[in-house]
Amino acid sequence: GLVLRGDRGTTMSGIRAEHNGAYGVQVTGPSTDRPITGIVATGNGSFGIGLDNQTGTHVTAVRASGDGSGGLELTRTRDVTVSALTAADEPAGVFTHVNNVNVVLDQLTVTGGRRGVEVEKTTDGLAVQASTIQGASVAGIADDGKDLAVHGVAVRDSRTALRVERGADGVTASDLTISGGQDGVVAAPGSSRMVLQDLRADGLTG
Repeated sequence: GLVLRGDRGTTMSGIRAEHNGAYGVQVTGPSTDRPITGIVATGNGSFGIGLDNQTGTHVTAVRASGDGSGGLELTRTRDVTVSALTAADEPAGVFTHVNNVNVVLDQLTVTGGRRGVEVEKTTDGLAVQASTIQGASVAGIADDGKDLAVHGVAVRDSRTALRVERGADGVTASDLTISGGQDGVVAAPGSSRMVLQDLRADGLTG
């Protein structure tokens, strides 16, 4: 729908990227200081928004729903901050795909879909904070990466709130509130260095 490649000084508001064959919005090329903001992505064939090989990019105040692969895809990014993202009925609200370093996800609201946040094994250093995930059919947060920090997150009515996959190394979850759903925290064999602090789990069926 919209490709941003090394542009500078771009301002965005009222952008709607709907029912495109691949990405709704793709951000690629040389990194610049313009924020990715004011975007609604709906029903696109791939991800609503995709960032590839970006450094220091800020993604804020975007909405994604009903896309084929997920709401936001991060690939080969570094020092990226995502705030005030809303995702509904996405296979993954946010997917950190390949070789992401030092990503902050702040004030997410993810509803429905399969996974709220999916962390791929080559991700190193991801923080999820002050966010709400509800109704994920597989997991609120599925982690297969290294050094995940979760703070001030509420996961409701999801099959598993936090799933730490085989090979995940270094998870710190503090002030995590889980309600409804089946399982709270599931740590697979082969995961390591997990710390849970101030965990509240209420009304789980499992």
